[in-house]
Amino acid sequence: MNKFFPDAINFTNFEQQGMENFQKSNMAFVQEYQSLIAMLFVPVYALMSKLVFINYKNYNFTEHLVINMYLFAHMSIASAVMAILALLLGINFMVFSTAIMLPLQVLYAAYAFKRLFKLSVKNIIIKTLLFSLVLMILSVLLIITVVFMMYITGGMDEIMEAATTRQKLN
Repeated sequence: MNKFFPDAINFTNFEQQGMENFQKSNMAFVQEYQSLIAMLFVPVYALMSKLVFINYKNYNFTEHLVINMYLFAHMSIASAVMAILALLLGINFMVFSTAIMLPLQVLYAAYAFKRLFKLSVKNIIIKTLLFSLVLMILSVLLIITVVFMMYITGGMDEIMEAATTRQKLN
């Protein structure tokens, strides 16, 4: 997308003064390895779905891995097509991806799991909320781990320098 729509993913509104280089280097890394990063999350989603559906013994972890890989593939193809159409129509990519794509992906995954496990609407809502809770907990743990690793490896130094620079400017 960056090749054809270079201004589509623009985080300049979210950058803090003095953090521009840090943000650009992080975005360059994420964009370079986006596919790999996304694929690494499939086993995490499989583990989460296995935990959420632990009382259903229909599928083992490997089957959850396959289920989530199919879901990921379907959502990736649909997201790519819809994102390209949205960008061609001039729709803001950030708004489109958070307001439209994310809810559609959650609904599609819920629909797929509802069909696989033959759940009622009430049960799939409960399972979706439980999945969201597990996702939030894992996200917080991931953030804590990343911050700790940045602190250990010295990656926090640039952030601290930017904060100091910002304070001096104010």
